[in-house]
Amino acid sequence: MKKIAVSIAFILFVTSVFAQPAPSIQDEKIAGFSVDTEQMTFTVWNTGYTDKSSFELEVVSVGSVYQIKLVRIRRDYGKMMPQRMEITFTQEDLKGRLDLRNDNRILNTFSILNF
Repeated sequence: MKKIAVSIAFILFVTSVFAQPAPSIQDEKIAGFSVDTEQMTFTVWNTGYTDKSSFELEVVSVGSVYQIKLVRIRRDYGKMMPQRMEITFTQEDLKGRLDLRNDNRILNTFSILNF
């Protein structure tokens, strides 16, 4: 009986150690942003596997104000020391979704580090 209990405990332990969490969409904590009439740039934290394709912009128009949220769609499982990285969306990238000349509200929270 003791051998069965140890075997079950071992299986549960191994499963929890090697199980990868399912990729999920999560709000990104940003280190900064800038907006002008030509582009919108977010400063995010990179630990090795972050690029522009790791993110999507959620844009909601509320009256004349665009509410914008940068959302991470691919997690960064890198092990390197976190470094700042700029993700830029040009007016061409945002065509039909957002006009950078209008009022914009960024909904992301700020963080000096993303952990």
